[in-house]
Amino acid sequence: MSFARQLSLFGAIAITAASCHLITIGDRKLADEAAGGAGAAGGAGGQGGQGGGTVVVPTDRADVLFVVDNSRGTGFKQRLLAQTIPYFLGQLEQEGLRDVHFGVITTSLGTAGADNCIEMSISNDQAHLINRRDGGGTVSTYDNLSFLAWDPEGRKTPPGDSMVTDVVPNLRDIIEGAAVTGCGFEQPLEAWYRFLIDPAPYANVEVMNLDAQPTGLDQVVLNQREAFLRPDSLLAIVMLTDEDDCSMKVGGNNFLMASTFDPGSMGSTILRLPRPRAECAMDPNDECCKSCLEDQGSCPTDTTCGGSLNAVEDNINLRCWDQKRRFGVDYLYPIERYVDALNNPQVADRDGTLFDNPIFTDLDLTDDITAVRSPGLVRLAAIVGVPWQDIARDSATPSPALDQGFQSAEELVSRGTWDMILGDPSCYHTDPANCLPSDPLMRQSDQPRSGTHPITGATVSETSQNPISGNERALLNHDDLQYVCVFDLENPINCSTTNDPDVVCPCDASVDNPICHDGAGFTDVRRRDYAYPAPRILQVLKGIGSQGVLGSICADNVTVTDSSTYAFRPSFDALVESMAPAIDGN
Repeated sequence: MSFARQLSLFGAIAITAASCHLITIGDRKLADEAAGGAGAAGGAGGQGGQGGGTVVVPTDRADVLFVVDNSRGTGFKQRLLAQTIPYFLGQLEQEGLRDVHFGVITTSLGTAGADNCIEMSISNDQAHLINRRDGGGTVSTYDNLSFLAWDPEGRKTPPGDSMVTDVVPNLRDIIEGAAVTGCGFEQPLEAWYRFLIDPAPYANVEVMNLDAQPTGLDQVVLNQREAFLRPDSLLAIVMLTDEDDCSMKVGGNNFLMASTFDPGSMGSTILRLPRPRAECAMDPNDECCKSCLEDQGSCPTDTTCGGSLNAVEDNINLRCWDQKRRFGVDYLYPIERYVDALNNPQVADRDGTLFDNPIFTDLDLTDDITAVRSPGLVRLAAIVGVPWQDIARDSATPSPALDQGFQSAEELVSRGTWDMILGDPSCYHTDPANCLPSDPLMRQSDQPRSGTHPITGATVSETSQNPISGNERALLNHDDLQYVCVFDLENPINCSTTNDPDVVCPCDASVDNPICHDGAGFTDVRRRDYAYPAPRILQVLKGIGSQGVLGSICADNVTVTDSSTYAFRPSFDALVESMAPAIDGN
């Protein structure tokens, strides 16, 4: 049966998809209500959770989790991250940490039942710790637990690596071992949520009659979490991604947003999502902004409704972007899920049952650690698509510099930086003049943007090369978004001769892509890498306040390795600066 013949079924399911999700954390009331109740003893969440405190007890332990984008085109960024690892670990050692776990997961979680990134394949790492090498083989890990341990005082049984320099090569190998064959629907937020927070991570997704349901329990995640996460450590999550987050809800027909083919056509017909009601174009928050296939309730008849979007309106490469306006349905988990997860003492499983939040819980009652961290011992760092010029401490107009590092969470607020890089997403479409980011480069768009960069004064247009993002692209097929920033490759790539399928190399003299521009014109040599705006990730960082650390994936310097601005050094400096007050270095 074709998708078109299942419209009524789609509509019935879409009502659920639009109005609720399987794991509802909601607003801060949940923490208030949960604090007064008994909660859930035992189970996947453990016992004796003590989250939500305000007192920060300094520690010399840290658990550092890297979340690495491994979609196609991220290889150079992974290498830059790996090359910055010796510096980062050296900084942690200097700060006085004496017991550190290092784990790596990827942004690839499959597509919850869709025909892309098939479950249990290379495109779905399931938020399991990885220890593979790029090109094959595995990296030896601490006690075969899939993470690395720096243990200079021999506290652990068995002892971990005594020298931080012993950890460096293995961690670099694992980061580059993420490779670039992962899912193109990147889910960095849900990846760390699944590994660290989810009380009952599912094992599989089963689809029947357009209804996808998570089943089973992923015991690998639970076992790895318990081994990796100490209850009193300073928890630092480091995300590296060049696109915005696409953490998709699991269940119902949400999987359709990631499907290439009509589920009823046996792979012969391209799927285009149903049209949204007209209200969506004017105000996605309007109660009548729905998919045309939903029950319209009391909403007036919409004569524009009918059929599906066309190929220009619904390119699968842009399925994660601006969903409520474009489709009438938001298929992604809400931002509050991740803000609350880093603060609330309890969280809900997929059935709505409350459990003690694992990051504020002692998961292993057999060891001698009894203290439990508060939210003040949690950091979320994001190395993402934002111009470094926007978040640099030295933001002198028109020539900002990076030698003073990135702004802290407090400075992002006090200097009004959030207005420049994020604005107010709730009214992007109803009041764009006041709500969109004041930096035009931070606006997600499939059409050329225009304006002036607020710090450098550079013109944003199709015809000029600005120093941050180059030129705006025509994008006549509406199959991509404009870049937020571009930066030099260490070694340019000749697209006319390369045969590496993992390298994105679209360059020739007829392509108006700024990564192909040599200063005089467009050529067949790719000279730059790129990134896109990441408003979902920025919303989480803003929401968690002092727990958040923001860095730019568009490196200022990729050649002078001993420079303070090399690769991602400024991002790690910002993270270590944020961690320092919580580190007991005595």
